[in-house]
Amino acid sequence: MGDAMKNLSEYYSETLRLTRPRIGGKYYELRSENELLCTMQFPGFFSRTAIVNYNEHRWTIHKEKWWNRTLIVSEHFNEIICAKVYLKFFRRSIVELPKGERYIVNSGLFRNPTIIESDLGNPLVFIKPKFGFVKHCDVNIEHTAKALDENQWLIMLAWYIELRRRNAQAGTH
Repeated sequence: MGDAMKNLSEYYSETLRLTRPRIGGKYYELRSENELLCTMQFPGFFSRTAIVNYNEHRWTIHKEKWWNRTLIVSEHFNEIICAKVYLKFFRRSIVELPKGERYIVNSGLFRNPTIIESDLGNPLVFIKPKFGFVKHCDVNIEHTAKALDENQWLIMLAWYIELRRRNAQAGTH
C-alpha cells in the first residue's frame, strides 16, 4: 500500500478486485490493476473481529455486544467510534456515522451485487461476486462516491456484513 495513493473515489472508472488470496484464510485484499489498496484480516481462526488496513490507517470492526445485531467500526487500539452499523433483516444494514451521515448496505442475493448506497438511495459501490477456481468479487465505484475518501473502511465493512450473512445462512454463525 503505497505512499502517494489515490483517493478511493478516483478509481471510479476501474474495476477493482476483492479477493481472498489463500484458500481457507481469513485475509482479504482490495486491489486495483497495479496496487494493493486495502486489506481486512480476522486475527484468530474463530474471530469475528476484523482489522481493516488502508495506507497508514487501521480500523476494527466488531460486535457492540455479543447478544445484539449492532456492529462498531472504530480506530484500531482506540475508543473513537467511526460508525455504528445496525444489521437489519431482509439483507439491509444501516451505517450511521457520528456526524449524522448514513449509508445503506444492501446485501446481494445469490449472484446479485452487494450495493453501498447513500441515505438518498444513490449507489456508491457495487460488489459483484465472481465464481471460478479462486472466488473473488469485482468492485465498481461510482463517480459520486466521495464518501469513500473519508471512510476508506466502507467497502471492507460491506464485505464483512456479507461474510456474516453467508456464515449465518450456512449455519456457521
